[in-house]
Amino acid sequence: MELTVINPVGIFGPVRGGIRSASLDIAVTGILNGTTNKSTEFTMGVVDVRDVAAIHILAHPNAAGERFIASADGVRSFYDVAEMFRKERPEQANNIEALYIQPFRIISAT
Repeated sequence: MELTVINPVGIFGPVRGGIRSASLDIAVTGILNGTTNKSTEFTMGVVDVRDVAAIHILAHPNAAGERFIASADGVRSFYDVAEMFRKERPEQANNIEALYIQPFRIISAT
């Protein structure tokens, strides 16, 4: 059996066939409808779903035994995602609340 592994980071992009991802439901939908109004300092890599599909097509059948990480340059926070919508899609940004950054707190179990 031959296996190719493609490891995408947070996948964003158009939804088809009603299949939704956690990346979309938590980050994008929550930000756009105003239910996500806090952001930690957490950042994540992101990739467009169309790029992940293209990688699958290009990898098959010539990449047996290979591993690929699918990610755009840099990282994004929920705050960055909200700001991107405000700039790039202002018509969809009406319900975006002002996101504020919550610093991480490290709690010791001992």
